[in-house]
Amino acid sequence: MVCSQRGEHCSSCQQSARCAYSYVFETPAPPDSEVLRTHEAVPRPFVFEPPLDSRLQYVPGDNLVFNLVLVGRGIEYLPCFILAFKELGAEGLGRQRGRFRLQQVWAQDPLGPWETLIYDGPTDSFRNAEMSAGIDDVQRVASGLPEQDLVVRFLTPACLKSQGKIAQQPPFHVLIRALLRRMSSLSYFHCGERWDTDYKGLIEQAQEVETTQADVSWQDWERYSSRQNQRIGAGGVVGWLRFVGPLADYRFLLVLGAIVHVGKGCVFGNGLYRIEEPFANGHVQDAV
Repeated sequence: MVCSQRGEHCSSCQQSARCAYSYVFETPAPPDSEVLRTHEAVPRPFVFEPPLDSRLQYVPGDNLVFNLVLVGRGIEYLPCFILAFKELGAEGLGRQRGRFRLQQVWAQDPLGPWETLIYDGPTDSFRNAEMSAGIDDVQRVASGLPEQDLVVRFLTPACLKSQGKIAQQPPFHVLIRALLRRMSSLSYFHCGERWDTDYKGLIEQAQEVETTQADVSWQDWERYSSRQNQRIGAGGVVGWLRFVGPLADYRFLLVLGAIVHVGKGCVFGNGLYRIEEPFANGHVQDAV
C-alpha cells in the first residue's frame, strides 16, 4: 500500500527513512544510533495479540477478534493498520484465502476498562481518537501492587534465554534482563527517550528474588514465513511463577511488560503475561 520500490529491500531503498512500511515492519537502527548500531533491525513498534482460544479455523459468519498494541510513534500509524486490515480482508487470509470484512475497531485503555469506537465498518467511518498509557498511568498501577510477593502468569508462549539457552522455568532475573532490553530499545527508538536506570544494580538485586512456586509447561507452535519460504518454530513456556523477594523496584517494569510482552516473537503475540496477587492459601487473583 505504501512501498514505492516494490521488490527492493528496505536497506537499499532511498525512501526507507520516510516510509511507513520500513519504519513499522523493518525498523532500522539509524546510522547515528547510540545503541544497537550493529543490529539489522530493532524491536518493532507493534504487537499482535491473537485470540487466546486455540481456534485455527473460522466459518462464514464467525467473528475473529484480536488486539493490536502500538508503541510510541507507532501510534501515529494506526490509520495505516486499519487500511491494511481492510485490504487484507479483500485479498483473503489463511491457506484458503478466506475473505472477511473489517467490522469495528475500538481504542482501548491498556490499563483500564475504558474504550471507544474509532472505526465502523458498515459506514466506513473513522474517528481520530486514542487511549494510551503514559508513565504516570503505569506508575499508578504499579504502586498498587505488592512489594514482596507476586505471580506472573504467561498466557502465550514466552521464550526467554539465559546464557544462550532457553529457560524452561525462567528465574526472576532472566525475566528482568529481557524486560530491560526490550523496554530500553522501545523507549530509545520509538519514544525518543533513553531509558536511564541502574541496569547492573537492578539485575543484581533481581537475583535475590526467589521462585517459591511454579506451574509451567512448554507449548510449541509455528508460523510460515513467506519471506524465508519455510516454517519457523515459535514456542515458549506458559503457566505461572510465584516470585518472592524485593519486588518494589520492578513493579513499574513488570506493568510495562504486561502491555508490550516480553521475549522472542513478541510481535506475533508471544510473551503475553498478567500480574496476579497471591492469596495466603496459594490461590491467586487478577491484579493487572
